[in-house]
Amino acid sequence: MKIVDIKAAYIGQEYIIRVCTDKGIDGYCSFEILNVDFSYAVLDWFKKQLIGVDPTSPNDVMRRIRRMGGNKPWGKYVSAIEVCCWDIA
Repeated sequence: MKIVDIKAAYIGQEYIIRVCTDKGIDGYCSFEILNVDFSYAVLDWFKKQLIGVDPTSPNDVMRRIRRMGGNKPWGKYVSAIEVCCWDIA
């Protein structure tokens, strides 16, 4: 199984992230954000790092994206992607 896309939607004050796989199994997570433009830019960067990675191994996914750190301003995104991977697993 591989990650083929990471999508997002801004609904109200919630930002919903969806990690899509080639097997049709998706993981979801939501969190509150303040800056939508920054959110789409950060998610685009993470998407480029994760296309083709196996989401059923959240530790491998986290190793790829935690090198920037897991604190502000992108800590929410790192945590949300991890939750999505655990949802898939």
